[in-house]
Amino acid sequence: MTTPSAHERFSARRGLLLGFGGAFVLIAGVAGWSVLASVSGAVIAAGWVEVENRNRTVEHIDGGTVNEILVRDGDRVAADDILLRFGDGKLRSEEAILSAQHVELAALRNRLEAELRAADTISWDADLAQRGTAEPKVKAVLDGQERLFRARAQARLDQVARLRERIGQALDEITGLRAQSEALEQQSQLIDRELKAQRTLFKKGLSQLPRLLALERTAKSLEGRSGSNTARIAGIRGRISELEIQILQIGSLHMEEAEEKVRDASAQENEVKERLALVRKRLGRMELRAPIAGEVFGLTVFAAGEVVRPGEPILQIVPRDAGLVVTARLNPIDVDQVYPGQPALLRFSAFPARETPEFDGRVVRVSGDAVRDPNSGLSWYEVQLAMDTPGAGAGEADWGRDGDARRLFGHLEVTPGMPVEALIRTGERSVVSYLVKPVTDFFHRSLRED
Repeated sequence: MTTPSAHERFSARRGLLLGFGGAFVLIAGVAGWSVLASVSGAVIAAGWVEVENRNRTVEHIDGGTVNEILVRDGDRVAADDILLRFGDGKLRSEEAILSAQHVELAALRNRLEAELRAADTISWDADLAQRGTAEPKVKAVLDGQERLFRARAQARLDQVARLRERIGQALDEITGLRAQSEALEQQSQLIDRELKAQRTLFKKGLSQLPRLLALERTAKSLEGRSGSNTARIAGIRGRISELEIQILQIGSLHMEEAEEKVRDASAQENEVKERLALVRKRLGRMELRAPIAGEVFGLTVFAAGEVVRPGEPILQIVPRDAGLVVTARLNPIDVDQVYPGQPALLRFSAFPARETPEFDGRVVRVSGDAVRDPNSGLSWYEVQLAMDTPGAGAGEADWGRDGDARRLFGHLEVTPGMPVEALIRTGERSVVSYLVKPVTDFFHRSLRED
């Protein structure tokens, strides 16, 4: 067995020292790099492309039976275009009935107002008079009210005439009684003269007592008859006053009745008018129109005769002039690192890997509370992102409004619903912080255990 020489031992020691030195330098370099070097952090959130103002769901407030469908999925429509029509037969019948009632009540009110004013003719409402010249049914109603107006006026005149005739008869009776009273007065004067003469003769013994008494009885009878005529004239004057009061009451009672009927007719007319306006409003909704311009999709009715419940979604319209945004789901543990205006990188993973475009974007909105799925129990925050400018090598991009919900990036086409991966930048951190943080978090939790 040979012993290594001193030269060999020195060479081995030198190689070992060089190895340890190199390892130390490498470890020191890596440690220094991990402390000094910074790496950009990011929160990753999966999302999708959607229309900026969201799709507009079209529904019908009343519902009903579909009569005609004018669009199909994929059709482009302008604002206020007719999408479908509902059956309106029942509403048309109801409108006709209410319209006829409204005409009758309006004509009745006009006639009563004319009676209340004691007018000679009826002043029709302008729209009623116009319809009366164009629509035979309305003209028939107006003619009927005209005839009734004249008949009622004539009936009042006849009633007043009969009362005035009775007043005339009473006045004639008074005239006769006055004539009788005058005759009785003349007879009474003659009897008085004869009675005075008989009394003088009786005192001289030239006349008999029975003759004197007969004249006194005749004088008293004439006086009684004259008093009776005076009483009868007073009674007849009382009857005349009553008849005159009845004439006045005919006018006043008629006015009170007309005023009450005007109020009732006006109330009924307003009620019918409101119901008619409601029916016509519903008829105006029998044509379902597009609230905005865009593309139809998600149509839920496919044939005439289908029944749509009130408020049930019928179709959706993708707005034609709206921009596109990205909506992403953010893990609740990362919500404290995300805020509006924060930069992000958007990757459209639906395209081939070598053509996947990346665009700079920014956070527009973070939901104020977490959204929870009741089925899966998962929760997330909803983040909305908008694209700023195309990244390097992305080609030409148009993220604005071009009259369609699609935007082109070179020869690539982005459509609503396309998946997007959003890398929301959270700032720079050293490499060592990424390595140390799990350890410090572990010890932080372990030191708090009981």
